[in-house]
Parts: sequence; C-alpha cells; structure tokens
Amino acid sequence: MMCCKGVKNNMFKKNFIACVKSEGKILREVSEDGLTNVFLPFGSEYSLLLKNQESRKAVVNIDIDGKDVLGGSRVVLTPNSSTELLGELEGSCVFNKFKFIEKTDQIKNYRGDFPDDGFVRIEFKFEKEPDEAKTVYYSYPVYPYIPYKIYYGDIYGYNQNWTDPLTQNIVNCSSCGITVKGSETNQNFITTKVDNLEEKSYVIVLKLVGENVEKPVTVKTSLICDVCGVKNKSGHKFCSNCGNYISLRKVC
Repeated sequence: MMCCKGVKNNMFKKNFIACVKSEGKILREVSEDGLTNVFLPFGSEYSLLLKNQESRKAVVNIDIDGKDVLGGSRVVLTPNSSTELLGELEGSCVFNKFKFIEKTDQIKNYRGDFPDDGFVRIEFKFEKEPDEAKTVYYSYPVYPYIPYKIYYGDIYGYNQNWTDPLTQNIVNCSSCGITVKGSETNQNFITTKVDNLEEKSYVIVLKLVGENVEKPVTVKTSLICDVCGVKNKSGHKFCSNCGNYISLRKVC
C-alpha cells in the first residue's frame, strides 16, 4: 500500500490527499493561472494515489476528461488509509492502466473537442460524525489476495446529485491531452457499504499538461535554468544561481 506521508507538492484538501504517479514516482503539482498543473509527457502511463487522513471513511468519485472512470461506483477509503487507482474500473476490475496522449487534430475531428479534456476531477465526501450518523452495521467478505484496501459499491445514504463547483470557463483545451487505455494490468476490488454521508462535498481538480514536456516532473526532479544552465531542486520557482524563472518543461 502506498502512502503520501512526508511528500511535498501534492494536492491536499480537508485531510484528503490526491497525487498523480508515473513510473512509480509521485509527480509534482504546480499552481499556474488558477489551475493545478501536473507535467506529464504525452504517451506516459499514470495512476492516481489517494490518501484519507480523516478518522472517518471517505467516499470518492473520479472523472477524467469529463467521464466517470469508476463506472457508476464509488471508491471508499477507510480512515487513515491510502490506495492507488491504476486505471478505469470495469465491473469490479481494472484491466488497463491510464495513459495520457496528445489530442491530435485527427482525434478531435473523430472524437470531439471538449472543455473537460485533460482534467482529473476528484470529488469526495466523508461519513457523518458518529453522533450524527445512524448506527448501521454491515459485513463484507475480505479476500487475502486483494492488493489494495479499496472498496466500491452501493453507498448507503448517497446523494446522486452532487453540485459541481468547477467552472467550465477555465482554459482553452484545444491543445491539451486526453486519457486512454494503456497497457494491461489486473487490479481487483471488493464491495462495502458506509453510513450516512455529510451533505457537503469537496473537489480537487488537476490538469494534465503534456505539451513540450520531455520527462515527468516528479517531486525530486532537478530543473535546468535556461539562462545559466544550473540544476535546481524541483521545489524552486526561480534559479538559485541567477534568479531566472524556471521552466518546468526543462528537466534533467
């Protein structure tokens, strides 16, 4: 089981963490023009790492390119747990990894060009506090071969009509990428239920950026200043040598 503990530059909200991983490494997230960007070369496979730091279960819905990649189910993270989603859920399994590709003119002409393309939208709710929740007990089978403590299924007290706070007028996505099916994998899930959920939901939105990106920008990637050529740590916005703004697309 993977954990985000101690990792800087990940998206954190209300004791919930969401990270993008590629090649086994957590990618750096950078806020630019009101967006949280993740720099990932076209053709790369990736996964989503989720961590619930609350003392209550978290119920999560995930949309990528405007599509529900959980097939109508929801991910349930137990208190203080983390899990990694490798790809789109089909029934109770994931058969193919997420793969980020360039949205070419041919793809746009055949598939269409949509404002949600390139965005990963993670919406989550927590169970109500114990004194607010109705006491209901459930049992479910636990299989030792299940690789992740992550569950999906019918959610008790779940409200299907969640409000989407994300504005549709964020950015022109005509040159961004989309997520498709990548290489084969095998990830299995089991079913559980939760008690009543809070009314309020929270949203984390990440934008995958692939244009002019040569390598995945991880939390440990060194960045090259295009003025003096000095290598800088991933967390630096300006060159430690000459003070120039560092382009996240030039990595070493």
